[in-house]
Amino acid sequence: MEKKCSLQLNHISMTFPGVMALNDVSFCANPGEVLGLVGVNGAGKSTMMNILGGLLQPDKGGEIVINGEKVKIKNPKVAEELGVAFIHQEVAAFDTLSVYENVLAYDLDKWRKKGSCFLNKKAMKEEVRRQLEALDCRIDVDKPAHALTVGEKQMVQIARALSQGGQILLFDEPTASLSDNETKKLFEIIRHLREKGYIIFYISHYLDEIFEICDRVVALRDGQKTGE
Repeated sequence: MEKKCSLQLNHISMTFPGVMALNDVSFCANPGEVLGLVGVNGAGKSTMMNILGGLLQPDKGGEIVINGEKVKIKNPKVAEELGVAFIHQEVAAFDTLSVYENVLAYDLDKWRKKGSCFLNKKAMKEEVRRQLEALDCRIDVDKPAHALTVGEKQMVQIARALSQGGQILLFDEPTASLSDNETKKLFEIIRHLREKGYIIFYISHYLDEIFEICDRVVALRDGQKTGE
């Protein structure tokens, strides 16, 4: 196990006008674990993930603790700096850019040639090949994103998250648009990431997937934790 990242969510509540989306929810997530988050629509799953991702701010009184340190995730940039990364159901990709450009699109300054405004494309390609090989993905890094399958775009999204330092990975209904073979490949990668010590949240309505891939499950209903 390579990564050593721990996460605690303590007494998290979130109130919208007239609705309590989360009510005093607490649980932890451990390195090298796939934690399932289940519940019907409106149970509070997406609200919890959006709080972790910095898109929403919880009510006063709750706390988020990463690696033993209390943190405030004020926005998605802070979430990224803390190692939190979304793997969305709707795969985000720049269709006119290549695979390697998509993976490294948010960190281009790192790849500029010394004393130049030009990018070191050779080094970029080598880095993305290394990342994809580590995920056992053999995608041509020069291939434009519009020519990729949905499953391949998802692999690119995972590689992008890891390249940005993601250690807490939030998978939100990731198999909704995947074929059976693509789902099998995704599960192989999730197991690989678990072995490397990443924290993985897995949200799904498919209970067979939850039982297959998750080590532990937290159930939410009407904004409350009802079981673990």
